[in-house]
Amino acid sequence: MLREQFDSVARQFPEAVALVDGEARVTYADLMARAGRFARHLVEQAGLRRGDLVAACLPNCWEVVAGFLATAGMGAVWMPFHPQWRTREFAWFAGRLRFRVLVTNIRLQDPWRDGGVLPPSVVLVDHPDVQDRLLTSATGLPASPSPEDEPCVYLATSGSTGRPRVVPRTQANLVAVARNTAAALGVQAGMRILSVVPFHYAFGFQSCMLLPLLYGATAVLLPSFTPASLEAAVARERIQFLMASPFIYAMLLESGVRRASFASVEIAVSSGARMSQDLLSRCADRLGLHVR
Repeated sequence: MLREQFDSVARQFPEAVALVDGEARVTYADLMARAGRFARHLVEQAGLRRGDLVAACLPNCWEVVAGFLATAGMGAVWMPFHPQWRTREFAWFAGRLRFRVLVTNIRLQDPWRDGGVLPPSVVLVDHPDVQDRLLTSATGLPASPSPEDEPCVYLATSGSTGRPRVVPRTQANLVAVARNTAAALGVQAGMRILSVVPFHYAFGFQSCMLLPLLYGATAVLLPSFTPASLEAAVARERIQFLMASPFIYAMLLESGVRRASFASVEIAVSSGARMSQDLLSRCADRLGLHVR
């Protein structure tokens, strides 16, 4: 269901930019091709099958998007992890869940290895051979229809209680939430959305990654947050939708970013806890942002 909807959007807007990742601008047609190659790599090199669980430990990048679309297209389950977690936190989940594959990079595999919890297969997305397969191999795997009531992603709670929970999300649920959010915010094809919230958070995964792709918009990825990098990305890409959190807005105000940099922003959305009236007023006065 989800992959089929993405493929429909990609066929409708093949040359439109789906992702901006640093200097790379990935069109919808190219992203669909990369997802197909990713699926083939997971099947041929990792033996991934329907129902298998994939751990993903990466910052926001195009490989996360292509990897999730690949797994969703074959009925596997994607579980994103915070890249800065420690060995014991990865080990807690690995000891309770049977991961078939770990998708990560050369540096971020170390905490998993140190804890002795590496899954049977590891895909290092920044390895030259893997990059070559994802970017230039001739043919990928087409998406196969998946039941809409099957889980396609597991999202973990923060673990602040000492007992993190795993929340399964079905394809139908993800599509429904994206549809309702798009209707509430007026998201349309061609709009530019800054994806600053990490994809391992539910809001980042749902609204910063999936929502743009299911509606033909452009997701501008920000691998790591600093006020300066956010300000520069908004100004450079003429961002229309800024999706962040109270913490991020507060950091922007404290850093002295320029109001003129945010002139293109039409809608600023806050996730998580409610923003205080003081923070709302300061955002409006200092940055010209009317935060929802």
